[in-house]
Amino acid sequence: MVPAPCPARVGWPWGSLETCVQGCCRWGWGQPSARPGWGGHGGPRRPACREGVGAGAAPAQARPSLQWMRARWTSDPCYAFFGVDGTECSFLIYLSEVEWFCPPLPWRNKTAARTPPKPLPRAQAVFRSSLSPLLELMGSGKESLIFMKKRTKRLTAQWVMAAQRLARKLGDVRRDQKQILVHIGFLTEESGDVFSPRVLKGGPLGEMVQWADILAALHVLGHSLRVTVSLKELQSNLGVPPGRGNCPLTVPLPFDLVYTDYHGLQQMKQHMGLSFKKYRCRIRVIDTFGTEPAYNHEEYATLHGYRTNWGYWNLNPKQFMTMFPHTPDNSFMGFVSEELNGTEKQAVKGSKAGNMAVVYGKEASIWKLQVRTRLSPAPPLSVAAQWGPWGSPRFCPCD
Repeated sequence: MVPAPCPARVGWPWGSLETCVQGCCRWGWGQPSARPGWGGHGGPRRPACREGVGAGAAPAQARPSLQWMRARWTSDPCYAFFGVDGTECSFLIYLSEVEWFCPPLPWRNKTAARTPPKPLPRAQAVFRSSLSPLLELMGSGKESLIFMKKRTKRLTAQWVMAAQRLARKLGDVRRDQKQILVHIGFLTEESGDVFSPRVLKGGPLGEMVQWADILAALHVLGHSLRVTVSLKELQSNLGVPPGRGNCPLTVPLPFDLVYTDYHGLQQMKQHMGLSFKKYRCRIRVIDTFGTEPAYNHEEYATLHGYRTNWGYWNLNPKQFMTMFPHTPDNSFMGFVSEELNGTEKQAVKGSKAGNMAVVYGKEASIWKLQVRTRLSPAPPLSVAAQWGPWGSPRFCPCD
């Protein structure tokens, strides 16, 4: 048997990563820019059904979905929200105009297929020199948000200088202002938010550092941001209909890009219905260590036993943005390193030791294990200096 080819660098069907930024990922029978015949957040208009319209009006490819609707249309209130009332006609209109499982009904074409209005000229992005609006946008109430705001405020002067340098470099280059949603999923109560209670207790801060820098970068570049740290805020900004998440969004996605993490990705999939597939090319996943294509490709991962809680999303590998450049398959996002002024540089240079070692352990158990292993009551750093070479031959604090 010939082994299945690895999908590492196969041409992805979505083309360029930016292909869908200005519109949506078109698929099925749906229209990419509007859902004619239905209202927005205020509630959709009830479908105008023709008397006597039944299953015979459904094309062959829609009949399995029609059968499913007959049995399950009461399983989620969102179907009633879109006008489904148990009649064959309402099933057909829903399947053809909301979920796009079949082409529009011939007798609905003249009223439903309207010419979409011409898009308005896009606003241009202008570099910003103040981070105060961003600090207000980030909110408060969580230790993690307080930490992120402190970092952003402390680096304000350096962000402004960096923006000025980039503005001089780009000159008169025009940049469209993008509408961007930043949903920090790991800070939501629904995900458990294990980070906030540990901010002041030696817990991991790397993810919060990166998110603070991402927000600051997008802000100074001049883009329009929405920041959400709760599921309720996410649903409101996306236009999620009431119910259990089985129906598409009530309006076209109003964001060019969505930055989130794996928790947020799962929440979006759970509440966007089929719209998740339609708009997934606009998502950018902040993924600390990256995701290799073998774990991202659902079919390949399933066949080869690579399924994990965080994999098989079937995204373009470049949509995963890492903290460190682990793999060329993903995009490198990184984080900001501070710049020292002249006085600080001289102070560091004057006190710099010739030989240094960095000992890293983010959990107390890491240090306790080494102390117990060497049966020494000495502090962890003393233990590392005395016994580290025996535990790791490449580590010698004396060299």
